[in-house]
Amino acid sequence: MAASAVAVGMDVMPAGAQVVPTVEVRCTDSNVLSAVISGFPANDTVQFFALVAPDGFVVNSMSISTSDSGTGVTGSFPFTPPADVGFAVFRDTHGSSRWDPDRDETLYRGDGTVPSTCPPSTTLNPK
Repeated sequence: MAASAVAVGMDVMPAGAQVVPTVEVRCTDSNVLSAVISGFPANDTVQFFALVAPDGFVVNSMSISTSDSGTGVTGSFPFTPPADVGFAVFRDTHGSSRWDPDRDETLYRGDGTVPSTCPPSTTLNPK
């Protein structure tokens, strides 16, 4: 029996293997965060929710467009490291323009801590 594979970007995955969504938070020296999402539906537009503490900065229902490979980048937002970041990617299925985990289609939910050293990237932990 011949094995089959599906090409995803430069990686080769066995047929039927599922790509796991990931979110990587990127930090700059000027205390600006952005996020890169990957493993999401290709050529799609989804929404995201982000909470950055202790600043209390909230982004609710901004759009992210994904590429052919299912990768997208958020806009940038200010923060003060160290910071705990909560993040969700969702489809606003009930039209409120706000993330409601009980009513919207949540595609990803995770969190992580960006240390005071502000590394170039921090991969969030899915919940």
